[in-house]
Amino acid sequence: MTPSLAVIIVTYNSHGDIERCLQSLAAHGGVPLEVIVFDNASPDRRIAAIAARHNWVRWTLSTTNHGFGPANNLAMRQTSAPTLLFLNPDTAVQPQAIPRLLKELERGPHIGAVGPRLQYPDGSFQRGGAGFTPTVRRCFFEFYPLDRLLCGRRGGHRGYILAAEQTATVSVDWIAGTCCMVRREVMEMVGGFPADQFLYFEDIALGERIREAGYELRYVPEAVVTHFRGRSVATLQGDALHKARHGIRSYLVRRLGKGGAAAFRAIVVSGCLLRLVLALAPGYSRKRDAHAAARLWSWARLYW
Repeated sequence: MTPSLAVIIVTYNSHGDIERCLQSLAAHGGVPLEVIVFDNASPDRRIAAIAARHNWVRWTLSTTNHGFGPANNLAMRQTSAPTLLFLNPDTAVQPQAIPRLLKELERGPHIGAVGPRLQYPDGSFQRGGAGFTPTVRRCFFEFYPLDRLLCGRRGGHRGYILAAEQTATVSVDWIAGTCCMVRREVMEMVGGFPADQFLYFEDIALGERIREAGYELRYVPEAVVTHFRGRSVATLQGDALHKARHGIRSYLVRRLGKGGAAAFRAIVVSGCLLRLVLALAPGYSRKRDAHAAARLWSWARLYW
């Protein structure tokens, strides 16, 4: 009998993360599920040894790197489960997270997708779990948060990423592909993740498709998933970097037009470079973090 929930995990050189993720799923309890891991042609083939240790998981070791969204589309064809949970390998599902997401998804047929609160390993809130439709205005406030500088924290945040802790479930425009639970019928109706989004913005584009089909997306803060923040953006090189850039630009042009897309990219690049300079400046109040600095440079390079 096919479980009612399938967890789909796409990996790429994720041998250092995937076992921790699988262990969290094995220990979650309460909801029968099947787990499908689709490896995107990792050069480091240690994933094969990990697969041998976890034979309760359905593994696909692809010889082609299809990209994040397209690989998820291929993996979902391997199951007939009516509910799909797309999950990053650098995560650990906390107790009751899956039942709480399922409960919210089942509140009504108008709800197409739900997502959890993401947290850092120390339990603190992590931005980026959900958000709103990207616009040039929202991008500006995302990277130049003048509303918070001028008005203080009570002034709110007008960027496109849900930036503050929530105490109750809220409707959003997109849910991060880090952890996103979706009705299978909805995924099939909208055609899955966009085929031209190799990496990044595929979750935002999926949220757009789901809303255009008439469904609601909800962020559920009582469901918690720990995200260890992989280094995928910093490792993009060659063809993969080119495909990721192309996917981002094609989405932004579709959404904002050529002029809006160029403005959006310019704001991201300049904002990242400004934060990089501040993060490395002597005497700056924020903790200097070499990994964070590398991520900022990688994001600037990606949008260049």
